[in-house]
Amino acid sequence: MKTNENKEAVIRDWLTKTGFPLELRVAREARRSRAHWVEQSRGFVDPETEKVRETDVVVGLGPERSTQANVVVVAECKAKPVPFIVFDDGGLLTDDARRRMTWAVSAAPRNEYGDGLYLRLKERAFTGGTLLGPSLVGFGIVAKEDRQKGQERNSAWDAVRSAVSAAHGLGPEFDSKTIENGDSPLLIFPVVVTTGELMRAYLSGDDLTVESVDRAEVLVRTAAQQTQVRCFVIRESAWPQLLREAQATTELFDVED
Repeated sequence: MKTNENKEAVIRDWLTKTGFPLELRVAREARRSRAHWVEQSRGFVDPETEKVRETDVVVGLGPERSTQANVVVVAECKAKPVPFIVFDDGGLLTDDARRRMTWAVSAAPRNEYGDGLYLRLKERAFTGGTLLGPSLVGFGIVAKEDRQKGQERNSAWDAVRSAVSAAHGLGPEFDSKTIENGDSPLLIFPVVVTTGELMRAYLSGDDLTVESVDRAEVLVRTAAQQTQVRCFVIRESAWPQLLREAQATTELFDVED
């Protein structure tokens, strides 16, 4: 009995150190939402390395009257108490919803000739309270951590790059589906969920201002892709709200060919 308890303790400690409790909580909250489906540890081919790896949690959401998802959220979970700091220019909110659509990874089912379906924003669609609503978009991110000599990695940048690469890597899987099966075109939104502090830093005049936030966004262009993708960076407490906004986003679109 003692031996089994020791083994269980070892496994529990290992799972905790590798961040699995956060992944499990993120997946549980997604299942409690109105998501069509939730997957964990989904494999994909990373376009950066051309190797197979896993992402943490993938959530498919769709309109209430549909069985098909048209919004997918890809969440990378970072259970480290290291503050992440997102930089922006301190400007006004960006409110161009159509431009924001181009900052997501798009995927579309195709017919036998390779022609696909696409999502179009409805006329007079109200984007407040959705993932396409007005917000500040940052241009950089850094982790506040003491780097060892010769160690120049930025774990915050690694996290957003990993999430964006996962979104790009999953895109071809949805592209390969066919119109005849009734599959819907969709937008894929990458998200980093952290248990650490999240800060926003910007210039007010020539002075640096830093403030705590629950959520931020940053544009990312990875080496393998030429397009910019918007990655959400959120504290764990903001995850339920992001899921609600993702669900609301599913009602914004018409489908066209």
